[in-house]
Amino acid sequence: TISHPLGFDPDPEVIDTIKSCSESSARSVRIVNDLIEGARGADVLYSRSWGSSKYWEDSQREVMVKRSLQSWRIDRAIMAETNNAIFMHSLPVRRNVVATDNVLDGIRSVIYEQAANRVHVQKALLVQLLQ
Repeated sequence: TISHPLGFDPDPEVIDTIKSCSESSARSVRIVNDLIEGARGADVLYSRSWGSSKYWEDSQREVMVKRSLQSWRIDRAIMAETNNAIFMHSLPVRRNVVATDNVLDGIRSVIYEQAANRVHVQKALLVQLLQ
């Protein structure tokens, strides 16, 4: 399930690729605009920031957009909707904006392990690209 706020639709080419991959593996993908619905029953929550560079030149609009997205924060209530999901984020993370401290530091958070593994993946990619 991909859950995103209205106006932050994923790139159509990315969605086409995801749908193609899911169909070829006998899976399906759901796209919803409701955070609770997106979290319901999930085994993993992978969160991201909903900031947008298209508003960087318009500070007033950026403030309005940020206020409208305050409800798109992962907190205990959202985690309670899951199937005891682990929480992932690629870091760096804006604490209490993307996710609350109790989620980021909770026992189901794997953000630091994820960041540590990312270093090894990046090194492997560099080795591959340099060959």
